Formats: sequence, structure tokens, C-alpha cells
Amino acid sequence: MTAFLKELPQKQRDLFVRRYWYSSDIGTLSELFDMSEGNVKMTLSRLRKRLKNYLEKEGLL
Repeated sequence: MTAFLKELPQKQRDLFVRRYWYSSDIGTLSELFDMSEGNVKMTLSRLRKRLKNYLEKEGLL
């Protein structure tokens, strides 16, 4: 997981960690990162897909 996170740009890494480690809600992330809620949701969706692909590539899924 750490290797996956290191591959991400800083903003995406921070967004991912705040959502899935600290359980921040979408509204809070939207304000914190100056993004629309829809953009936050789409970015997180894309990051989950990238994580899935990474885990499959590493043979962990």
C-alpha cells in the first residue's frame, strides 16, 4: 500500500489518506481541497480503480 501511495501526486495521496484512513466525509474533503463534491467522488473512484489494478499486478487480489 505504501508503494502505491508513493506513486500518487501529493494532492491525490492526501485526499485518499484523509478519506480512507481518517474517514473524512466528502463535504469536508471538498472544502479542504477546494474541489466540488462531484470532483472529490470521481477522483476517489479513479484512485480506487488504480489501487485495484496495482493490487492485481502485485498478485494480492
